[in-house]
Amino acid sequence: MDDLTPPLGCGHCGVSQREHCQLWHPGVGWHGWAEPTREQINHRMRRNRGLPLR
Repeated sequence: MDDLTPPLGCGHCGVSQREHCQLWHPGVGWHGWAEPTREQINHRMRRNRGLPLR
C-alpha cells in the first residue's frame, strides 16, 4: 500500500473497490475486493492526514 491508500480500499491490497476486480497480492494471491477492518480504515485515515498512528 502506498502513502495515500483510500480508507475504504481493499483489506488485502488497498485498491479502491471501484478499481478492484481480481488482483494478485503477495501473501494473499488472487483475490476479489475485501472489506477493510475498522482498524485498517482508522489507520489509513490517520496516515493520509499525517496524524500520529496509534
